[in-house]
Amino acid sequence: MIPSALAALMLLAFPSFSQSSIVVLSTNAVKSSLERMLPQAEKAVGRKLAVEYSSTGTLKQRIAAGATFDATIVTRDALDELTKQNKLAPGGLDVARGGIGVGIRAGAPKPDIRTGEALKQFLLKAKSVTYTDNGASRPFIDAMLKKMGIETALKSRTLLEPPGRAPELVGEGKAEVVLTLMSEIMPVKGIQLVGPLPPEHQNFVVLAATASATTKETSAVRALITFLKSPAAAQVYRDQGLESR
Repeated sequence: MIPSALAALMLLAFPSFSQSSIVVLSTNAVKSSLERMLPQAEKAVGRKLAVEYSSTGTLKQRIAAGATFDATIVTRDALDELTKQNKLAPGGLDVARGGIGVGIRAGAPKPDIRTGEALKQFLLKAKSVTYTDNGASRPFIDAMLKKMGIETALKSRTLLEPPGRAPELVGEGKAEVVLTLMSEIMPVKGIQLVGPLPPEHQNFVVLAATASATTKETSAVRALITFLKSPAAAQVYRDQGLESR
């Protein structure tokens, strides 16, 4: 066992990352974008960023339960609800939005999904379909399958997965098709984006950022959000399947 005095010295010499950083709780929808622009963001903020990623549904539960953090990027709906609960600071800004797409195993022939009927027939022939159990896109996907009249037909072949796992299942060859935000499909190894949902079924998830209601790092969070709204960030969003706001 390490003596308490030595342990204290070690903590002083090697402080944890979170002690000197801005803690950000971020939706997986902007994970690939934020990872690519992290050095620029940290330079703009003047502090290290410790980013934790998950689905908006999971982050919403954590924030409502009293999680300690400085800034968050979640869906606009979740941000508004948590702000009303006094968990988030008012004045959050939209930073990007993402459309839902279809992903399949890399190298597999790309199907035609340009129309609702074409997508319907493709899904009916699929051996398995996966999407995130509590993902921001799930309500839209459920509604689409119900509108198509194939919700029951696909039920036994549908895999509802925890945050981040649905695209990976396709990449690993454990599922044939993934339905999720295009920004969550594009960076995953072993998977390819077929394309966006047809216009009649497409919906966009708006992503917004704000500070925790209890953070003392308001200036740093303000600098982070300013960067997330910058032209440099907008270019990264576009490269990763999102649109800037």
